[in-house]
Amino acid sequence: RAIVRLLAALDDATLKGRTAALPAGDPLYNFAGRALISRGLALPRAFDRDAQWGFDTSKRPPAERDGYRPPVKLGVLLPLSGSLATASAPVRDGLLAGYYAETRRRPELRFFDTAGTAAGANAAYDKAVSAGVDYVVGPLGRDEVSAVFARGQLPVPVLALNRPTDNKAPPSGSAGFSLAPEDDGIMAAEYLLSRERRNVLIVGTSDDNGKRTIKAFRDRFTERGGSVAGSISVAEVPGDIGAQLRNYGAADAVFLAVRGNTARALAPQLALSGFAGKSRVGTSQLVAGTGKVEDDLALDGIIYPSETWTALGVSGLPASTQVASTLPSARGPGARLFAFGYDAGRSAHIWKNSPPVPTAACVAPPARCIWMASATCCAPRPGPPSTVAARCRSPTAVDAMPAARQQRGAAVEAAARALLEQAGLRLVVGNANYRGGELDLVMRDGQALVFVEVRYRRDNRFGGGAASVDARKRRKLVLAAQLFLAHHPALATLPCRFDVVEASGEPPVLNWIRDAFRADDC
Repeated sequence: RAIVRLLAALDDATLKGRTAALPAGDPLYNFAGRALISRGLALPRAFDRDAQWGFDTSKRPPAERDGYRPPVKLGVLLPLSGSLATASAPVRDGLLAGYYAETRRRPELRFFDTAGTAAGANAAYDKAVSAGVDYVVGPLGRDEVSAVFARGQLPVPVLALNRPTDNKAPPSGSAGFSLAPEDDGIMAAEYLLSRERRNVLIVGTSDDNGKRTIKAFRDRFTERGGSVAGSISVAEVPGDIGAQLRNYGAADAVFLAVRGNTARALAPQLALSGFAGKSRVGTSQLVAGTGKVEDDLALDGIIYPSETWTALGVSGLPASTQVASTLPSARGPGARLFAFGYDAGRSAHIWKNSPPVPTAACVAPPARCIWMASATCCAPRPGPPSTVAARCRSPTAVDAMPAARQQRGAAVEAAARALLEQAGLRLVVGNANYRGGELDLVMRDGQALVFVEVRYRRDNRFGGGAASVDARKRRKLVLAAQLFLAHHPALATLPCRFDVVEASGEPPVLNWIRDAFRADDC
């Protein structure tokens, strides 16, 4: 992680040049390569895989252009019987949905029952190895994962679907991702850091889930340079903590490691204590213990991780409502596990341009994770965008404007792009259309990904172009940006920003409003 921090300090040109200069087999290359990908930059060569990641893929056919390189024979370790059988059913079904949706070469697939016990997991792993599998997905239970990891170096690598009870790192060549509380804490820390929130108040429960989430959040957040202003422990039914909250008024965000019913009780206290206009981030537990829309209105504006599949849909999978209508295991809470299983199967088949995750850390593949703006709808922060944004006026107006309205809009967009490129931004794509909205310009500003809305009004008596970027329009832009990131996972780790370039008057004069609004404002 210290290496990651050092690489993050390099500019794009330096990072590209020094990465290309690293010799084959240099252990730093894979770290530098992942840093390039996180900025949307191309790799100078493929990753050095087998030597560093500890298992041989030479028997697999060459990877396809998108990184698709499945095992020859895939073993899946799941508790098909025992106390965990109910939880494993949607994971199994999600994995099979992805398997049968794939039209290219698929591995031979075999399931092995772990029975939900440590001994059963070890026995199932031995059976899988004896059957000749060259990659294993699973096991699922924490005790099961602990038992398999305790064996030390494994003859066949595994992609574990949970964290071990002792948080031990996977053996060399193996990896893991999970829906564990620790992953929620890590994701929340990364989310806040990517939005330049550096001083955070933690509010959480003292049960096992709360403790694990808070510890993971605190460790990752402080390790990456953030500071924890303080921590307030609350019961499931919290009392009055207003006085404690007011002691941390300097905090620029609050992390809520609580369930939905607890968050509902805390929301008014946060608002009265000055936190309504600050970033409030929860965990996936935020939607647990809720269900009444009128009650959940109190949660508006709290960011939390949810499944891309249920929120926006995923290419290659039918809509979650369609699947749930015919498959009981994908209904209700099962939808999350179904998406998790889908991603587990795809993670075994596709490395994209990256090696497997070297430790039991958070992974957010396309079906499982996306940040949602609030529990029910969007509530903008008080004040117009211009009160929180820096304005930059273009030195020149748009000179010759066409007569046709559509051509006028195109001319303003071209002028806006020229203005931003003159300021050092680089175009990623223009006029990207998604369900419900269009992204006029998507650009890179250093390490940041910028979604630019260009608005033109000939008459500026009613606020000019910026005034038309109202709450409804901002929600559409946030949704379009989420869809863009879901379709471009290599860019999804970059810090994001929403800018507006307004053009008002005749001839139009451009005003560039940086950081005009934020996803957690909407």
